[in-house]
Amino acid sequence: MSFKSIIGIVVVGLFFATGCQAPSEENTLATSSGFSPEGGPVYLGSESSVDLVKAIDKAWADMDMEQLATFFNDTATFDWYDGLQYKGTDAFIERIMADTLDNEWEFRWAYSVDADTEKAGDWVQAGFEVESSKDSVLVEKAWYHEWYYIEDNQVQYWYNTKAVRAN
Repeated sequence: MSFKSIIGIVVVGLFFATGCQAPSEENTLATSSGFSPEGGPVYLGSESSVDLVKAIDKAWADMDMEQLATFFNDTATFDWYDGLQYKGTDAFIERIMADTLDNEWEFRWAYSVDADTEKAGDWVQAGFEVESSKDSVLVEKAWYHEWYYIEDNQVQYWYNTKAVRAN
């Protein structure tokens, strides 16, 4: 065996030996940030929950209420920004259909967080920039923040907040 071969084997061996060591505390990324209402840390949640919210947005934009209903648990609770609460998917969809404004929105962001990695379910926070009009006249512009608690690939709880904006 040549000297170059021996050096090559040593270098490769050192590379694998150092590459397989557990990372030291100073070079690891934090696995959580902040705190939850439960008092513990908050972790990133699942992409599948974000995908579910994207599907909800598409069904809502298409006004496909039959499809929209499939994303929510039948016993889900819905708390609206105006303080009204709706129990069950049918009541939620009735609220949507009772809206007399024409709403156009842009889905601006969504992220998923998990407040307890030992239990099923996580939260998705989504933001929407909304323009509401009546008879083609702009009524208001607002930001909507919506929270979806998702477990078993269905929304169990939903609420939103609204911030009217000047421009």
